[in-house]
Amino acid sequence: LANSDDNVIVSAPTGAGKTALFEMAISRLFALKLNGQSQRGVNGGVSSVKVVYIAPNKALCDERQQDWSNRLAHIDRSIVCTTITGDANATSSYGEIAKAHLILTTPEKWDSITRRWNDYVVLLGSVKLMLVDEVHMIGEKDRGSCLESVISRMKTIQRAASSRMLTSYEIASSSFKQAQPNDLMSNMRIVAVSATLPNLGQLASFVESGEAYVFDDSYRPVPLSIFVQACGHIGKNRYLFDKSLDQHVPSILKRFSSGRPAIVFCHSKKETETLASELSKSYTAPTKLNDSALRKFAGQTNTPSLQKCLLRGIAFHHAGLDASDRRIVEEAFTSGSLFCLCATSTLAMGVNLPAFLVVIKGTSAYRGAANGHQDIDMGTLLQMVGRAGRPGFDKSGTAVIMTDSLSKTRYENISQGYVHLSI
Repeated sequence: LANSDDNVIVSAPTGAGKTALFEMAISRLFALKLNGQSQRGVNGGVSSVKVVYIAPNKALCDERQQDWSNRLAHIDRSIVCTTITGDANATSSYGEIAKAHLILTTPEKWDSITRRWNDYVVLLGSVKLMLVDEVHMIGEKDRGSCLESVISRMKTIQRAASSRMLTSYEIASSSFKQAQPNDLMSNMRIVAVSATLPNLGQLASFVESGEAYVFDDSYRPVPLSIFVQACGHIGKNRYLFDKSLDQHVPSILKRFSSGRPAIVFCHSKKETETLASELSKSYTAPTKLNDSALRKFAGQTNTPSLQKCLLRGIAFHHAGLDASDRRIVEEAFTSGSLFCLCATSTLAMGVNLPAFLVVIKGTSAYRGAANGHQDIDMGTLLQMVGRAGRPGFDKSGTAVIMTDSLSKTRYENISQGYVHLSI
């Protein structure tokens, strides 16, 4: 990563340091451009090339943007990091891309931006490093095709940019005047990371990587134990079964948490709020709470239901909360003031909030009337499980998967690595 420009794909458990791999690739590209030692073209400084980082959600983009802005300032204070997500119109997005050196975005947003690539071939062709976080998402039914399209389109853009032999005059009249002809003719590097999946070779072939590295759970900074809790049979009504899982959560927390912080992953925003409210009324904190700290956090939010939960050492976290409320919850959990956080799966791929215990409340989710209940994809499940164990605080981590009796054996196999991704 630090000594070549080859495409690389790496599979490693959560917490094993995959972000550092991205940072090595970024540092190499920018450092070579600054020093004028790049073998891909003449020295144009970092302003002539761009890096695109693609992550599953905005929360992860925002977290990386804040961290990398500070780190990259040590290489060159002029380096600009920009997050492009949400509903910003395409015209303004192209302007932001032209000004930025490192663009952080989601598959859906980059798909929208690159659909008109032929009109912006110089701008998009200046992307010389593509970082794909959670590349196993390519196997998801709903979003996988979008990520696959984005990667394929970027390879097409690079081939088009390198074959056009654009002159300096044509570049000066384009959407990105700082581009260097030799840079446009060079190859784009792809670095992709994934959760632990055994058929990484297929993904490596797709991203044209000659190097694929697989690291098993022995490389986790904190050893992980996974338990599968059978909570009865589904019966005729799936909704009633899913609702019945709430009553099992207190006993699981009491049995496995050992008085340390826990995250309970639910599969809808409403579920997180309902469960947090129920726990705040019926579950007694395993350790003495820091009442003054909890009152401070509760006083910072204007959401009544969240205030009540915070005062009991419990909170909920989902995309529907205001950004300020999410930050309050994150700070409260990170400080150790909360003993239980009920969250949606977006937290597993977003803010870095590990806990000693992770509980996954159910292995299926309702996807609307047309699709009914569907099993959560294995990539997401692995991400949630991987949040168990806090480096520097715990010597081990524990994850509990709550499911029905018939599915127990299937999910027990996860701890033995029998997860296969179809692409």
